[in-house]
Amino acid sequence: MTIPNIRLVESQYCAPEYDGCEIIAAGWVSIDDIHRGPNWARAGDYDEEKVNEFREMIETGYYMPYAHEAPVTEYVNGKFVLSMGNHRHQGHLRANQEEMFVCVVNWRDEESKQVAMSCENGNISPRYTKNYRTVADIVQSASKILNIRMVNGTISKINEESIDDVLKTLKVTQKEGLVEVHSSLMADHHVRQGVKKYSQDCIEDYVSSNSDLFGDSLVVPQLFRDKASKAGYRALVNMSLSCLDLIESGQDLPEVLRVAGAFTNVTEKNLTSARAAAREDLVRQHRVLQRLGTFLTSEQFVVPELHEVPQLHGVELDDTVVA
Repeated sequence: MTIPNIRLVESQYCAPEYDGCEIIAAGWVSIDDIHRGPNWARAGDYDEEKVNEFREMIETGYYMPYAHEAPVTEYVNGKFVLSMGNHRHQGHLRANQEEMFVCVVNWRDEESKQVAMSCENGNISPRYTKNYRTVADIVQSASKILNIRMVNGTISKINEESIDDVLKTLKVTQKEGLVEVHSSLMADHHVRQGVKKYSQDCIEDYVSSNSDLFGDSLVVPQLFRDKASKAGYRALVNMSLSCLDLIESGQDLPEVLRVAGAFTNVTEKNLTSARAAAREDLVRQHRVLQRLGTFLTSEQFVVPELHEVPQLHGVELDDTVVA
């Protein structure tokens, strides 16, 4: 493909490397021939402070076109349409530059382009200060990609699994606000929290926001990780301790005791069976604790002695040095 109005270079340069990106030319293009395309990777427009930083770098010679990753354009209907490098483009305009060094590329598909536009803003550059993507930027890019996948049939619906997959594709890190991005996308697309994402905090939030449902009952939150987790034992122990606290403080016990149980490490398909198993576990562990209580409070039971098994050389046990 022959592209007019570009002064090709044979020098080595820092080429953009993104999945689905094919470089077809690299060279100098008149600044008047470069047109801004939609900047889907940004929730807002370019940052004035960053634009001025680039202007100063260009004017002082600190900006090195071949050392910095080149801005990316597409050649569409005889025009150079900017995909990546909006801040550098604006910096060149304000520095009154006549040309800008760019890479002209073809994208495999629209999703590849959107992913690259977002990831480019997440790459750490030791050469110059970048305007790194924000939570709002990532949310916008992720939503765009989700819609693309819906249209082309890659996904049949937007759910937690499809959201997680997009964030993995965009390489979003905890430092960039992964949790906040995930929560925003879940809310924006009206997706309920999946079973596997539940935590103790989720249960406590549910209990506190549904006080009318629990009334005056004593509620103990408990996370059941799977069907064989023995979480029923922990729930009963925690309930007993809560009851003892009330008794020791001179309060009466409520008539109803409730375990607010949520489940994780189970799929939605076997959630019903997990709930049934949890109820059975509560009953079974109650019987076990009853038997233990009878024995532990009986005269036959004596507190066992602890025999300390030697584990580390040179540690004294009963005035004897272990050899």
